[in-house]
Amino acid sequence: MSKQIFASPNGQGVGTIQDPTSLQNGLLLLTPGDCLLLRAGEYVTDFDGLIITTSGTVENGIIKRVTIKSFNYEKVIINGTFKCRASYVDIIGLTFTAPNIFPPNTMTRFGNDKNSYTFNLLNKLMPYGSYTWEGGIGCRVINNIFYNSPGQVECGSSSSDIEFYGNVFANLGCNLSDNESGEGIYLQSSDLDVNHKKLLSNNFFVNCALAGMDLWSQTSSSVNGVSCIGNIAANNGDGPIQGAPQLNLAAAKGVSNCFIFNNVFFQAKDASMRTVTAAFGRPGFPPITNTTIINNYFIGNGPSLVGLDSLSSFCHNTLIDGVSAKLINNQGLIDYNNYYKCFLNQEVDNKNIGNISTWFNNWKNLGYDLNGASKENDEPTSFSLVFPNKYRSGRCNVAIINPQANETVKVNLINCGYKNGDKIYMYNTFDLSQPPREIIYSNPTIDVSTKNLTVKNRTNAAKNWNTKNSAPYFCAFLLSKDPL
Repeated sequence: MSKQIFASPNGQGVGTIQDPTSLQNGLLLLTPGDCLLLRAGEYVTDFDGLIITTSGTVENGIIKRVTIKSFNYEKVIINGTFKCRASYVDIIGLTFTAPNIFPPNTMTRFGNDKNSYTFNLLNKLMPYGSYTWEGGIGCRVINNIFYNSPGQVECGSSSSDIEFYGNVFANLGCNLSDNESGEGIYLQSSDLDVNHKKLLSNNFFVNCALAGMDLWSQTSSSVNGVSCIGNIAANNGDGPIQGAPQLNLAAAKGVSNCFIFNNVFFQAKDASMRTVTAAFGRPGFPPITNTTIINNYFIGNGPSLVGLDSLSSFCHNTLIDGVSAKLINNQGLIDYNNYYKCFLNQEVDNKNIGNISTWFNNWKNLGYDLNGASKENDEPTSFSLVFPNKYRSGRCNVAIINPQANETVKVNLINCGYKNGDKIYMYNTFDLSQPPREIIYSNPTIDVSTKNLTVKNRTNAAKNWNTKNSAPYFCAFLLSKDPL
């Protein structure tokens, strides 16, 4: 029979709510169908970190999951390293961090200082403070915070059918000299894994050293069947040598059957990295096949589209203030997109063609079919995008896009599960150390004073643009009825 096991930071008992056990012992007590409930506090792991090896099971088509979650949404902090080597495991509502273990900038990822490094299943050297899924199937990672750590979240080709939903990936990456650690999430697939899916949905990716979402393999793997839906990726890309965009999609053994829908991509953090917001394919890599990129927002920079095949498409997307965009060797449908105030450094097949108003004619002259609409002089007013949380009523992600620097923007919360009188906590996802603002819900549409959420002002603007307006160009925040 399934059971509940309770753990606390100082627990040494049998695992009941009255006599909780330790986190490490609680993991050993788990059997399929069980739930490990963590009481509030900070759990500091040893060098090897937390290792989950107990899998859930599938019996007569019914999944008996192993669940690890906070008790009654109490604040649970896991300080250290984490590895999941099991299937059908749910991890819900925890905060993972390792704030005091940043290695010196002179240390490379291939060093041997065990105060800073640990190994994953493949004997690959990883910074202490990394969080990896290795070899399992059917895991779910829901409403967690991965924050302020030298490591990254990694889901390699040995894991499949995994879902990352409603998480915050913030301030990850140790800026090592070889740039091999620092993504919000690093994800790839086996080239034989075409029937299994990986889902990234309703997550925040902010302030990470390299790419927010690195769907990528440089040598031995592919990226298949990844759906990237409703994520907000902003201000990533601050590595010491090279930055990376908010999303990087390319693999040495090919990208196929991916779906990139309804995401928000905002420019890179470091000024020297401000080239594109998201890269779909790379020169020298196989084409991206049967992949759809639709209804996304690219803000501050354009995308890089390289090698889309004839079954792929880039349609119904919105580009605002695009400083750079690259279109190289594409056979897919690139159409029905809207471009606002886009200028400078537009490339078609490695040719710089100037501003966006000439992009379309040049693209057509090279033999491609493109009927998109350029709206350089019709910049939109401020607007907000709201992503309700399907797993937790009363929680949602919000992005405010504010090219005209309005000091107040309306946000509609009608579908987020709030009732009159509810207290809502508003967290600035660019700086989770800030205390939240508190709002009493009384109307589906709230007026948000963007001055109180100033995160990112326009810094890559053309001449004569006002870059010093006190209202921010872009804000992103998480609303929740429960304190994080």
